[in-house]
Amino acid sequence: MRNASFDPMLIVMLSIIGPYLIKDFGVRVDHVVIYFLLMLSIHKINLLRGRNLIVSLLLLLGGAIPIISEVTSRSVTNFAQVFAGLDNYTLFFSCFVVTCVHLKSQKDVFYTFNLIGFYLKVLSFNTIIATISAFFDISSVLNFFHSTTLGNLNLGVQSVSQNAAGMYRFSGIFDQPLEAGFAYSVGLFCIIYLVSVKHLSRPELIAYLSFVLLGGLLSISKVFVYGGIPLGLLYASYSLRLQLTWFLWALLSLSVALIIIYNVSDDAQAFSFLFRLLTGERFLEELLFGRFDHSSSMADAFADILFLSPLVGFGFTGPSIYDSGYLQYFYQGGFFGIAIQLFLLCYVNYGIHSQNKKMRLFFFAVTALQIGALLGGPTMLSNRASIFLAVLYAMALQSPNRTFAAREPLKNSHDYRL
Repeated sequence: MRNASFDPMLIVMLSIIGPYLIKDFGVRVDHVVIYFLLMLSIHKINLLRGRNLIVSLLLLLGGAIPIISEVTSRSVTNFAQVFAGLDNYTLFFSCFVVTCVHLKSQKDVFYTFNLIGFYLKVLSFNTIIATISAFFDISSVLNFFHSTTLGNLNLGVQSVSQNAAGMYRFSGIFDQPLEAGFAYSVGLFCIIYLVSVKHLSRPELIAYLSFVLLGGLLSISKVFVYGGIPLGLLYASYSLRLQLTWFLWALLSLSVALIIIYNVSDDAQAFSFLFRLLTGERFLEELLFGRFDHSSSMADAFADILFLSPLVGFGFTGPSIYDSGYLQYFYQGGFFGIAIQLFLLCYVNYGIHSQNKKMRLFFFAVTALQIGALLGGPTMLSNRASIFLAVLYAMALQSPNRTFAAREPLKNSHDYRL
């Protein structure tokens, strides 16, 4: 890629692993980068037409409904929560717009393939960080990357990632295992897609597959184990002729992850948890029970919304942490809020009906992962993984002839299916 150092999209991708600049206010590097690029792109906002414009409006509407609910149903507003909650919507919107505008002016038909490859490099770097954190205490460094609520900061309560690391679940710079599991699952789909369009050489495939599988397993994320791995196998089985080497490499990555977790943990808790996830033991209990059963706090929250404000929810002032993306959308925006998010998923997939079959399969896998991951959290509103997701949304709605052209096999690449 020419002039890669001046490519704004590469800066956006690098910002995924950027630290917090002002942690008390939740300001990260990606905020500065994406909002600054949005200001630079304002004069090109007229390039948003058709499906790009519709998705942009849906994203804005998704954030507007909780604001309306906040104003109309609250006598006391927590402005810190309002700004933090609204930022999750506006950051995704801004990243989507910046990517759309940049892709409109991009003439390299292979550009998006290179961008996806760069994302895999970012994930590979995070795997290295996660592996180091398994053997050495680098919490003083990772604290610059991990978030916590304003209230918890004042009380000195550890972040979700710090608590997860205490259970030997290593997410690197990601804020929690769910976010890391989603990011690595999408990374796995990216590898399969790049292989299907013959855009990976054998050494690249081996390296990326190793790092993505190892990173996902080290996070011990249900999203990765119950979402990314099975969806990846289905996706790869349908679009590629899988050979034994794929499974052997997956087993090797699993073995390395198990060895690392077993050797660094002083008890069998993390090891048994990962083994239980991989074997499917107590599947429903791990995935649903305690979270959605009739006696849980989530069931009470759903009942309150249904009784008091089912259409537009309660707004942003409320719980600091939600245990489900479905609950968060429903709590903040009611039926309208959750309907917009589900319609958005359907519309983006509808928008790629003119794309080639390989791209449609890729986005179907990403969408299925999102629907499943919403059981544990709103992936579109997550702190870091949502950045590349917004980039993918923008890619999906571009002209297939300009951004997803099939590529001739790389020289000396031989069999991309290994």
